[in-house]
Amino acid sequence: MMRVAGLLSFRVESVALAFYCFPRMAKHNFAPKKLVPKQASKELVLAVGTHNPFHVLSPGILAPDECNAFIECPMRSKIKYELDKVTGFLHVSRMLHSSVHYPSNYGFIPQTYCGDHDPLDILVLTQEPVTPGCVMKANPVGMLRMIDQDMEDIKIIATHTDDPMYSSYTDISQLPPHVLREIRHFFEIYKELEKAKRPVVEDFRGRIDAHRAIRDSIKAYQQLREQLLRGEFPAI
Repeated sequence: MMRVAGLLSFRVESVALAFYCFPRMAKHNFAPKKLVPKQASKELVLAVGTHNPFHVLSPGILAPDECNAFIECPMRSKIKYELDKVTGFLHVSRMLHSSVHYPSNYGFIPQTYCGDHDPLDILVLTQEPVTPGCVMKANPVGMLRMIDQDMEDIKIIATHTDDPMYSSYTDISQLPPHVLREIRHFFEIYKELEKAKRPVVEDFRGRIDAHRAIRDSIKAYQQLREQLLRGEFPAI
């Protein structure tokens, strides 16, 4: 009996101590609070948007003679990668619907802006595919003008500065004719099985025209930089 009474006394004292030390726990239910995730602040979203390759990388200190090319789509790939211009993340836009693949490494020149609301596109000719998201040194030798979705869409044709197989070319007229036929054919048919309107592909133009297009797109970016950093993409 003494052992039972002592045990009961210990339990009562323990309960009393708990209520004394933790009055809030005694008063309220013991159910745990639900954790509500905090939303990212506007400042954080802006910080992400202003630290992406579109804005951080330069077009190249020697541009337009030698440019930086941020590669989205590697050579021989059917995957259309695309940089989100606001966040800087590289997204998988889609799989090409037609039975074709990119004829060269494909991306854009940073800190440029064109009439299609995107940075200036560039194809970099080299022997091998590279990793999406890398930067290549490119020597612009020409361009291909297109009309896509009723907007001008210029593709700069360049060679890889550090590839001995291509580095000696200085103008598009020096490239093997079949290389140019492949590039033109790709852009003529790569949207053929999609619902989108097929682009109108014009003739190739030389290095002088390519350099002019690069200078114009760099100037447009510099004039509109503040709007672009805010995620606004005005018509020009």
